[in-house]
Amino acid sequence: MDVAKQWPKFAMLLWLGASGCSLALFSDPPTEGDADADAGDADGTGDGADDGREGDGDGLGDGDTGAAVCGNGDVEAPEQCDDGNTDDGDGCSADCVLEGERCGNGDIESMEECDDGDNDAGDGCSADCAVEDGWTCRGQPSTCEPLVACGNGVIQGLEECDDGNTDGGDGCDGGCAIEPGWSCVGEPSECTSLSDCGDGTIQVPELCDDGNVVDTDDCPTSCQPARCGDGFVWAEHEFCDDGNDVSGDGCSELCVPEDCGDGVVQSSEECDDGNPDDTDDCPTNCQNAACGDAFVWAGHEECDDGGSNSDTVADACRTDCVAAHCGDSVRDSGESCDDGNTTGGDGCSPGCALETCGDSTVQTGEDCDDGNRDNTDDCLETCRSASCGDGFIWTGHETCDGDAPRDCGTLCGTTGTQRCTACSWSATCAPPTETCNGNDDDCDGTADDGFACARGAAVSCSTTCGTTGSGTCTSACAVPAASSCTPPAEACNRVDDDCDGTTDEGFDCVPGATVPCTTTCGTSGTGPCTSACRAPTGPTCTPPAETCNGADDDCDGATDDGFACPRGTTGSCSTTCGSTGSRTCSSSCTWGATCTPPDELCNGVDDDCDGATDETSVCTPGTTVSCTTTCGTTGSGLCTAVCGIPGPGACNPPPETCNGTDDDCNGVTDEGFTCAPGSMQSCLLSCGTYGTQLCSASCSWGSCQAPPESCNGVDDNCVGGCDEGFACCLGTNGTCTTSCGTAGWRMCDPGCNWGYCNPPGEACNGADDDCNGFTDDGFECFLGETRTCYLGSCPGTQTCGAGCVLSACTLGPPPTGDDCPTTLSISSAVGAATYSGSVCTARPNFDYTCTSGSSSVTAAGPDVVYVLTVPARRHFDITTTGSNFDTMLFLRTAGTCPGANHVACDNDGGGSGLARLSGVLDPGTYWLIVDSPTLVDAGSYQLNVTVSAPPSNDLCTAARSLTLSSSPFSIAGDTSTAGDERRPDCVAADGGPDVWYTFTLTAANTVVYFDTVDGNTWDSVLQIYGGLTCATMGSIGTGCNDDACTLTDRRSQLTLELGAGTYYLAVDGFASGVGGPFNLRYMASTCPESVTPIVPGGSGVAGTWGACNQLLGAGAEQTPSCRASSGNDRVHYAGICPNRTVVADTCSTTTDFNTVLMARWGACNAADVACNDDYGTCPSGGQMSQVTFTTSAATAGLWFFVVDEPFGLAGARNYCLSVSGL
Repeated sequence: MDVAKQWPKFAMLLWLGASGCSLALFSDPPTEGDADADAGDADGTGDGADDGREGDGDGLGDGDTGAAVCGNGDVEAPEQCDDGNTDDGDGCSADCVLEGERCGNGDIESMEECDDGDNDAGDGCSADCAVEDGWTCRGQPSTCEPLVACGNGVIQGLEECDDGNTDGGDGCDGGCAIEPGWSCVGEPSECTSLSDCGDGTIQVPELCDDGNVVDTDDCPTSCQPARCGDGFVWAEHEFCDDGNDVSGDGCSELCVPEDCGDGVVQSSEECDDGNPDDTDDCPTNCQNAACGDAFVWAGHEECDDGGSNSDTVADACRTDCVAAHCGDSVRDSGESCDDGNTTGGDGCSPGCALETCGDSTVQTGEDCDDGNRDNTDDCLETCRSASCGDGFIWTGHETCDGDAPRDCGTLCGTTGTQRCTACSWSATCAPPTETCNGNDDDCDGTADDGFACARGAAVSCSTTCGTTGSGTCTSACAVPAASSCTPPAEACNRVDDDCDGTTDEGFDCVPGATVPCTTTCGTSGTGPCTSACRAPTGPTCTPPAETCNGADDDCDGATDDGFACPRGTTGSCSTTCGSTGSRTCSSSCTWGATCTPPDELCNGVDDDCDGATDETSVCTPGTTVSCTTTCGTTGSGLCTAVCGIPGPGACNPPPETCNGTDDDCNGVTDEGFTCAPGSMQSCLLSCGTYGTQLCSASCSWGSCQAPPESCNGVDDNCVGGCDEGFACCLGTNGTCTTSCGTAGWRMCDPGCNWGYCNPPGEACNGADDDCNGFTDDGFECFLGETRTCYLGSCPGTQTCGAGCVLSACTLGPPPTGDDCPTTLSISSAVGAATYSGSVCTARPNFDYTCTSGSSSVTAAGPDVVYVLTVPARRHFDITTTGSNFDTMLFLRTAGTCPGANHVACDNDGGGSGLARLSGVLDPGTYWLIVDSPTLVDAGSYQLNVTVSAPPSNDLCTAARSLTLSSSPFSIAGDTSTAGDERRPDCVAADGGPDVWYTFTLTAANTVVYFDTVDGNTWDSVLQIYGGLTCATMGSIGTGCNDDACTLTDRRSQLTLELGAGTYYLAVDGFASGVGGPFNLRYMASTCPESVTPIVPGGSGVAGTWGACNQLLGAGAEQTPSCRASSGNDRVHYAGICPNRTVVADTCSTTTDFNTVLMARWGACNAADVACNDDYGTCPSGGQMSQVTFTTSAATAGLWFFVVDEPFGLAGARNYCLSVSGL
């Protein structure tokens, strides 16, 4: 027997015995004659409803129904136990069933569907161990997960949103993920678009925005970079685009018609190289590249607009496929002239600008020429020096020039006048003349001074009746007329103040007149009206004569004085029977004739004159009356002197009688008789029990009566037998049939009822012997049962056999793909797919080792094999997310399965216990092995496979051609699905996926600039390689950059000077797998002579960038905008990030000449953004220069600093240029 599972039963019995609660083991007896108490009672326990006895203290027959109540401490049928509470887990359940197996112990037993180790609802496994709706549970203890239903309006599991449907395009897609460019909140989710494609501003999730609605350029109306498969035909790149990357539907996955681009030269084709590159010698029309075919042939053509090529149209691509340029005899945008050459001095400069005023050269008849049309600097657009009186405001020197007087604000807030004097506005504002308007116009502190009154102010005036009234100063600043003057209020002065024709109206009286008034004692008197027009008060008010009215009229302190009595008062008088009565003063102040007698008193006298004495008392003093004795009987006594009944102490008791009462108050009842009526005494019966005798009404004992039969195991009533009238005799045992049909036993309890039918012990027989609702409990399992078991995460089966012992866990046969002859298959079609299965029954066929850095893990677990056939170069991303064991992936190729050569492997690259492989595969056959580190790592796996076409410029040989100019240009790209062809030189890691670009420079001294505006979402790297072909290209010394702007701003920036030649640019990632979308921004400028880079510490000043040099041997090609003359100069360059405030100066002790410093953006000969001559606060002297400017996103990029000597002096001319803020 399993003692551990039976222990709660034993513990309960021991507790009941120790606590003296043996009755709790039995149920109450049935009523005699109750049909349920005989053998026909199905449960053999009797009905326990009522024992027919009142007042016996057992609660039955006293109004109690007898129904079992779990938790009251009494075991009542059909309870198996009752421990006085309704708690589970303490051996006796909340339903008063003995606990063995129970819900919440973490083991799935008998009829349980799950058991998660608790009794909480709402977690997938209910409080009664049933799987809740919308959940799935597995394992012991059970692990439960919600069944997510996308489209029900409730966000569950991994859902990001749920808008109540599975439609795409509304912000929440069919998989309940938030679509790019949308924001979703609430349940059901409400989604709002975040971007406005076409406004020219790149917003998340846009990757481009060119501000137009053209779908044929490189940024269509989706604001995602143009690509094959987006449904838009990209001009000069695609010949078709059907919105997918599937071949066989008329437009191939490379966006060329199915016949052209398939790598086979057809009869209508001159060539077919099988790629979508329009920049090589065979574009996507499958005709040999030639000038005029509308495709720019990289390395051969600068441009090609096809039929639009022209040698006469401005800005057009010329018919020799050379871009429009100065000197081609056509005046293009930005040119003032074009005479077919680049020679100066012939009226058209080498930059195609007219050599006139404004050409930056001081000609004969000109005071100056600063090359601009700004009339606010020191040189006007007429090439005359600025001066006062020329009609233009000279910045920094003048505030006005010939301007008319202007309005200004005075100190008191009025509008005054300010005049232009000597090209400067006067320092003071002259106030205007005062006017009648209620304001202080002339700022002297007084409003409307010089007028009779201030407009709108309150003033005094004369009324129509001659009194002084009030009014408002008129709009003409005059005192108002009498008709508009408001009279004052009336006063007590014998004058008509308010002009109504009546004097002193509104007051009590006229002074001196006799008027009614109130005396000092409150009566109505008379007196003279006061000077304040009020009635007199106090002593000046004369009182009236006294009258009979119950008041003091004449204020002498006496009421009704002069009369017989005060009206309404009461006095004493003598009645007709000689007692003292009362009388009342009449309304005429005389005594009334009636004398009212008083109430009767206990005094032996007739007080109320009715002829009777003391008639209102209980008795007359001295007479004999009945009274109550001290023991409560009725006795007799004398009436007291106060007419009262005598008390118990003065009351004499009566003699004793046979009535069961103590009549004579001696403390003894019915003394002198045999017994007191109704009393009882014990008596002995012939059967040895004791009965009772009752005293009769005549005070004598009756016969000895036998007691009723009780449940005590003896014959109480002397009629023979034991406990007759009860179900059984106390203490005897009997057999019974249990509720589950087995043979049990029962005992007659102290209430003479048959107790609970105790079941036998459980046996391994497939039945419930002990009636606890469980079969074969106490054993490992129930006979014949089949269970799900787990080896790790792998499910199997086991059967309960003889002795109720489970067999070993048996798994199924090996799965498909267990070994090479039965490999599974992965599709190479572009798109996402999921493949799932289990390695639980697979064998450990392979033991390859996966090495990453210093870590090596050898596979030792069961494995399966997939075959992958790649028909064309593809990018694959394979993860095991969703698997329930520690997975490893191996990719192999060459020969037969499983492949002779290792390609890639991964362990935990997709997260803890999850593997990931990501990269580009060339055409061929590959085998993917799903494995694990140890033999116990097994379970269900899920392969998430995403196949993508790599970018068209994934390989260096397919590099995209760029045309560089001084104007910045930006193109979108993406390395997410590119391969990793070459590791960049400037990072320690392996590098990531890369895409390629190429450009050709035709002149020396060309400074190029590139950066990746990647949104700071991934760490990009830029590298330039030199060489005519990809096979022969090599690294350039400083041609690699990572994290140019800051370490936290992961964009890259590359600036360097190059000579003529062909170059290749790679946009790479910092480490393996690091890549994503980007915008490549680029520009270039060719300078007349070699330029010098700005480098960290180059100025010799700590914490700054710069360069130190001399002008010896330098040319004089640059002209400053801030000085009319110039000499030799040196040009320096730097790539500058956005949002930088840059300060450059020549303030160095090394600088030994008067410098002019210029800052220019985009080109070395561009207009000055900043220019300075003689910066006065240089510590080393006033001949030095300093410029300051701030970059933005638009002006970030290529910047030039020109150091110029303005006098044309010879010699070395040493200087140091220091630049901070980079």
